[in-house]
Amino acid sequence: MQFLKRSKRFLMSFSVRQKINSVGPDPNSTDEATIQRFPRKKRLFINETRKVNFKDPVSEVINTCEEDEVKEKKEMMEDLVQVLKRQEKQLEQELEDLEKQLNQDLKLQMTKNLDDIEMPELKELEKQTLERLYDLEWHTKQKKQLKNESKVERLVEMMEDPELVKEIEYLENMKSWQFHV
Repeated sequence: MQFLKRSKRFLMSFSVRQKINSVGPDPNSTDEATIQRFPRKKRLFINETRKVNFKDPVSEVINTCEEDEVKEKKEMMEDLVQVLKRQEKQLEQELEDLEKQLNQDLKLQMTKNLDDIEMPELKELEKQTLERLYDLEWHTKQKKQLKNESKVERLVEMMEDPELVKEIEYLENMKSWQFHV
């Protein structure tokens, strides 16, 4: 920061009243300065002037410092992102380890619970589950049978329509014809 202040004072110490062709800031305090132009073509006169843009050294120093600050901030952000990614990976690993431990604890608890139950109670539970399974199987068979019956009923209804019967016969003939070809 002190460097910036010193450089500003040094650059401002140039005399504003210096000639245009000498080194220093523009006396008009704009970004354009006029200088004498020597003839390069026949049409130009010796005292003809042209506009030249020059860079302000103070703003260049400030811009370079700002760019350096921006670069440092970017680097810090990138480092922060990397640290956060590492922490995220560590947390994920810890979470997986905790899940594994929890699963193991649950398995141990289940085996202990099964060991605590006496054999007659276990047999009763087994009978109840088997009965439920048989009931479920019976219900699934009934559902399948109802579906099949409903399909058959729909087919019978379709067969009552003469146009559909003709289309079905036509398609059957086409299939058999394609099979022979």
